[in-house]
This record gives sequence, C-alpha cells and structure tokens, in this order.
Amino acid sequence: MAEVTRMTADEVVSYFLEGEGVDVLRDSLLWVCQQLMEAEVSESRGCRPARFLSRCRIAPSKTVGGMTERQRGELIELFRR
Repeated sequence: MAEVTRMTADEVVSYFLEGEGVDVLRDSLLWVCQQLMEAEVSESRGCRPARFLSRCRIAPSKTVGGMTERQRGELIELFRR
C-alpha cells in the first residue's frame, strides 16, 4: 500500500507559492476552465463539445492556455451568438 503524506495548511500554501506548486495550480485551473467551457457549450448548444470546437478549428485535446488568439476569438464569437 502506498504511504500517505500529510501536510499542514501552511505547508500546502508554501508549496503553491514556491517552486513547481505554482505550475500545478495553473495547470489545474486551466483544466477546470476547459471542463467548464465544454460543459457550458454542451448545455447551451445541445451538442457535443468536439463538434463545437471543430467549428473553431480547435482540437478537443487543446487546453485554454494553448489556444491561439484566433481560436479564442472564434470561440468567444460562438458564445455570443
């Protein structure tokens, strides 16, 4: 069985404020944003996220942070319609 490592709240905050914790936090937030966008698109359009993203020529595996300005702009325009 794997060993469980426990951290205090202060240790967790220090981890995220120093070193690679910032990268983990940023990547996690980008993933959450992408999931929320996909869920919202599915709900509002009644379609699968992959179809919606393909209209903007965005790969389904693309993260929000990895999109080009053109892709972000086209996606925003679809939200506004």
